[in-house]
Amino acid sequence: MTSITGGQPTKYASLRILLSGFSKERAVAQLVTTKLQSYGIRAEVVVPSDYFKGEDFYGRNPVAAVAMEKREIAGCDFLLVDFDNGKAESLTHMMFAWSMEKGVVGVTTTYPPGGWVTCHCVGVLPTLEEALDYLGTFASSRSSEEST
Repeated sequence: MTSITGGQPTKYASLRILLSGFSKERAVAQLVTTKLQSYGIRAEVVVPSDYFKGEDFYGRNPVAAVAMEKREIAGCDFLLVDFDNGKAESLTHMMFAWSMEKGVVGVTTTYPPGGWVTCHCVGVLPTLEEALDYLGTFASSRSSEEST
């Protein structure tokens, strides 16, 4: 796996994708895995509730919670964000991932999505299905460029 450098990923045989802002994380994770398999990409999807294990880390220890999320973002190739959730954390995750040169793909029905979202995402699409098609095409096209 490689990460984004200057907005251009190199090759991907597999991806580690962190979800941010999705309410039905397990269903989204399964959809991501299935969809990317159709592009020949093995996806490891990180579900935030897994690393928090159902505990209220933000209420109990916000410093530890943020440190844990930063580690998860640092270890991913892409961040897949639902911007329609209204959570400030999604924008914070986007900015942190972008600062680490990670690819950010957003989902929002708001058009236009806004300057900050547009400038810090490699793609912003109106539906999850379209975002996954974009991610699959984006990653697989970079992979094929590397192999030629």
